[in-house]
Amino acid sequence: MKILLTGGAGFIGSNILDMYVKQGHEVIVVDNFRSGRIENIYRRLKDKHIQFIFGDILDENFISKLPTDIDVINHHAAQLEITRCIDFPQEDITSNLIGTTNMMEFAKKCPKLKLFIYASSAAVYGQAKSELQSEDDPIDPHWIYGVSKYSTELLAKIYSDQLRIPFIGLRYSIIYGIREWFGRVLTLFIKNSIIRRKIVVFGEGSEVRDYCNVEDVVRLHAILLSKELKPGSHIFNVSSSQKTTISELAHMVAKISGCRVLYEDVKEGKPSKILNDGRIRLPGNLLYLCQDNTKAWRELGWRPKIWIADGVKKEFDWYKKNLKIDRELWSKLFY
Repeated sequence: MKILLTGGAGFIGSNILDMYVKQGHEVIVVDNFRSGRIENIYRRLKDKHIQFIFGDILDENFISKLPTDIDVINHHAAQLEITRCIDFPQEDITSNLIGTTNMMEFAKKCPKLKLFIYASSAAVYGQAKSELQSEDDPIDPHWIYGVSKYSTELLAKIYSDQLRIPFIGLRYSIIYGIREWFGRVLTLFIKNSIIRRKIVVFGEGSEVRDYCNVEDVVRLHAILLSKELKPGSHIFNVSSSQKTTISELAHMVAKISGCRVLYEDVKEGKPSKILNDGRIRLPGNLLYLCQDNTKAWRELGWRPKIWIADGVKKEFDWYKKNLKIDRELWSKLFY
């Protein structure tokens, strides 16, 4: 197939790209390197099946020049940092809503298009109202990020009716794995354990999260290319359905690295005094997030295979070998 992959230099996108290459697909990768990194894809740039195009999906003139003879659009370009959406809500709405609208408008110009895949988020649910959030649970976003992601799902309903092809929205839980971007809890734990020899947990670390490994996510994307789904808007939770507290996650990393876990009573919106790196505790953080992946198993035959302890060990080993490529971290924390 010929596939257009936006955000292909990012964490999830670059891992999906590796799978597409191995399966022999022709891939057009679009990225503006806002959060993507050249290190994620540099080894692919000479591949004859890959075409990389630097550009921004907010630029309608740029989008109008993209090739239209494609079979699949996989849209992963987005603003994805919760801290940034709190500080710059307009940017979040613009990147995720306007950018997705531009790509769905572009889809109307692609006569061969068979499938449109896009990244949604568990953030659409907000504070949990059930032990396992299912696709039928109420939508009640806690952050503007969740609003922007749910808006893309509403757009997909409209465009799927117009184009009469499947639009697949993937409500990702907390996706982790190799190339995960710096600034999230697990990467902070890993990098501080390597550099500072200590991990700091804000509060008691009792918040519950649902961690799904990026390798399982990639396997789902491979399945989506082989499934014959009916035209229309389809939503799937992409999750492990396993509960892990922040404290448990910290001790997994500590066991691997041999470092200490410290607990700090940091008020919401305030920085850590122990780390002294400017990182703040999120205001109004989610207390509980765990999604039901039954629908993906029932309709797609997918369920995760990687146990979190194994996935964290693999990510730790990868980061230990690749720490120097994260120049932002190296300049801020290595002292």
